[in-house]
Amino acid sequence: MAFASIRKIGEMKEVAYKSQDISLGDDEPAYFVIRKPGRNLTIFASYRLGGGEFPKTYGHFHVPPYEETYQVLYGKAAFLLQKMDGDKVSEVIFKVLDVGDTFTVPKGYGHVMLNMGDDYVITMDDHDPAHFDNDYEMVKQKRGFGYYIIEKKEGWEAVPNPNYPDLPPLKEDA
Repeated sequence: MAFASIRKIGEMKEVAYKSQDISLGDDEPAYFVIRKPGRNLTIFASYRLGGGEFPKTYGHFHVPPYEETYQVLYGKAAFLLQKMDGDKVSEVIFKVLDVGDTFTVPKGYGHVMLNMGDDYVITMDDHDPAHFDNDYEMVKQKRGFGYYIIEKKEGWEAVPNPNYPDLPPLKEDA
């Protein structure tokens, strides 16, 4: 049986680049997830968080570590992947996807999905809670992942999150 969950803008302020600059109301939806184990849909509208940050999911790690595969059904999506070595970030990867592309989040990497376009993004993923849980705690404590992805005139820019010391350079996966 499928059910819907809504992540609201007020919750996203916990992990946003410039939460004080978000003009959307706290009760407005940031994104929707239609949960049906093995065939979940995530739906984003097009907006910007504070400081021009692209809309994104809250971000999480899988416990136990487990792969998760996404397919972009509509729009332009991206993934910010982060691997930890204890309390230190060992790798951060950014990958942009178009309609029809599939992508597997590797085992051991946390991930954030972003809407990089000017229209909706709809993705389908194979998350099944029988295999793993989503852990949001470190992401909440650090106010997001190692980088914030913000809109620039000719694309995007990665801004380091100051809550992560010794952050490695962002790798772009073409």
